Amino acid sequence: MSGYMIYTKRKEIFSGVHYSFVYGGAIITAGIVLYILGKFHIINLNQKDLSSLLTFSAFIFWFGGIVLFYGIESFKTMFLPLLILVFMMPFPIFLKDMVISLLQKGSVEVFHFYLMLTGIPYSRDGFTFQLSGVSIEVAKQCSGVTSATALFVAALLSGHLYISSGWRKIVVLLSVFPIAILKNGLRIAVLSVLGCYVDKTYLTDSLLHSRGGIPFFVIALALLFPVVWFLRKSERRQSKIESITV
Repeated sequence: MSGYMIYTKRKEIFSGVHYSFVYGGAIITAGIVLYILGKFHIINLNQKDLSSLLTFSAFIFWFGGIVLFYGIESFKTMFLPLLILVFMMPFPIFLKDMVISLLQKGSVEVFHFYLMLTGIPYSRDGFTFQLSGVSIEVAKQCSGVTSATALFVAALLSGHLYISSGWRKIVVLLSVFPIAILKNGLRIAVLSVLGCYVDKTYLTDSLLHSRGGIPFFVIALALLFPVVWFLRKSERRQSKIESITV
């Protein structure tokens, strides 16, 4: 995917290639420093975080090489495609836990809101809900972090293919979090209602519970589409106005 995105922008990327010794050298140096910090255990890290640091240092070193040989402008054009490669590295535990916690808290509030809309009687204690004699806990495993990561990559790809301006691409990426918690809260609500009023196995052994991420991910993509469409349309409108003005 990253290679394809770079291929589609190849003319823009390679049109103004030049050496950038200062920026490239600085980034390469940063990568070497990070590698030394991890390799020689200068900072105390557990095995997973150490693996993350060493992998991240390799990415930084590689990015520095691109800047050195192709220039900072070419790197800016390649940045979003290259960012996808970062998802290949193991994320630090503290960062992963922070993202999971945010998604969990957001999902539980959305779930709470859906219950209020339906009028279903319930009681709540933190992340635990009581519905029709069934106790439902929105645990960290229910955060939907894997689906949110896939949605983020989809947002990166759509922003790269359909939007030119940088701030609009950022808006697309920022929209991922609210869409992810709306989708995840809906999934929790559907499973909970089916488990309480149809069959309790919907909460444990059903296909919708174990393999139901795909249809809900499609819903998330359907929510992402109008965001991209609106930003693309506004960008085209602005371009027309600027061309008329000029």
